[in-house]
Amino acid sequence: MSTRTSPDGDGLKTAWAQWLEGLSTMSQGPAGKVYKEWEQWFGGQAEKLSRNETFLGQVAKALESSFLMKAQLDRVTEQTIKLMRLPTAGDLDALHQRLDGLERRIDVLIERMETPKGRRPTPQGPSQGPTSGET
Repeated sequence: MSTRTSPDGDGLKTAWAQWLEGLSTMSQGPAGKVYKEWEQWFGGQAEKLSRNETFLGQVAKALESSFLMKAQLDRVTEQTIKLMRLPTAGDLDALHQRLDGLERRIDVLIERMETPKGRRPTPQGPSQGPTSGET
């Protein structure tokens, strides 16, 4: 007979509780002993590997290879995007810098237009020199 008594999930809750209870009793029986032995053995093996220079060297080589592969994949992706005539992240960064520069220049022009004729604002950047008519 099924433990599910109603479609509202009470049966599922009961089944879940029974399963969890089974896990807790299983850890006390033969399966639990096997798991504890395996855990101790595996922990010892991991400890040995963490002290093995050859193994660590191989792990380092594998990591280096994966980083090189990632860099190569990034280059190929960027080339593909350019061939598709789509902007890359570098293209968008360059465009953003140009827009920032234009915005600064426009702000200076607006400030000059709003300043009374007898008084000029001080230059705000190295490209800002005296305007015509100033000495």
